[in-house]
Amino acid sequence: MVIRDGDVLRIQIPSITFRANHADFIGLPADRIENNNRVLRRVAEILNRFRDYRITVEGHANPIIGTAREEAEELQPLSYARANATIDILAGHGVSRSRMFPVGRGGQRTVANARDPDNNWKNRRVEFILIR
Repeated sequence: MVIRDGDVLRIQIPSITFRANHADFIGLPADRIENNNRVLRRVAEILNRFRDYRITVEGHANPIIGTAREEAEELQPLSYARANATIDILAGHGVSRSRMFPVGRGGQRTVANARDPDNNWKNRRVEFILIR
């Protein structure tokens, strides 16, 4: 789960997903909601082991249209809201809010083809950067 890059640790977890156009899990299948909660509890445990690190929580979104307007007006705010929602959950599991900083990456860093309806949900995600 943790990838070291110099003094930076990156936690990439493709299995935390959000519902389309929202920063929450409402309406997702029950198994996906439980998986999200289980994974976030595990992430909190890991982050609490690395107490000397600050944490950048990066929110991501799935670009539908791919225009600059969509990016600025929809995807950036949405991805920032996802980062903040994740911080709220992690804080509820004991991670200090003062260590976490939200960043909205919009639809700039996709991990799946945005036009693939079977896999584009993977772009609605969060990643964690641990900085010493």
